[in-house]
Amino acid sequence: MNGIRERIQQFLTTEEGKFITIGIIVTVFSQIVLFVLVEYFGYDKSITNKQTQFIALEVSFVLNRYITWAAKRNSFVWDWCLFHLVRVFLVLFNIKVFDVLVQINVPYMLINFGLIGVEAAGNYLISKYIVYRKKPK
Repeated sequence: MNGIRERIQQFLTTEEGKFITIGIIVTVFSQIVLFVLVEYFGYDKSITNKQTQFIALEVSFVLNRYITWAAKRNSFVWDWCLFHLVRVFLVLFNIKVFDVLVQINVPYMLINFGLIGVEAAGNYLISKYIVYRKKPK
């Protein structure tokens, strides 16, 4: 049992471990907000999804910039612009798929959880290989 705990602790110090941990925290929080706003306050599913995605994206960017990719940062403005420039296509894809599936009555939370994997993988790859790639010496 002690070996598993050590492996988990070691994993949590890697870029992947930090990224996944931040992703889980941000995802759980944003999904709770989405659910509460739609189910208890009657907000529109599509509009609320876009708003929670935007907030989650920004929170994730800031946390990952300062925790996961701390050793590879450039200026905040440069990192923010580059990250968002390359992410815009993934975000637009996610929004379109969500809206289409909601229109054909697929449960919105099911759609959201399905698209989280696409977002997470895209976010990681964009961050690691484009925004925070190692700079040539």
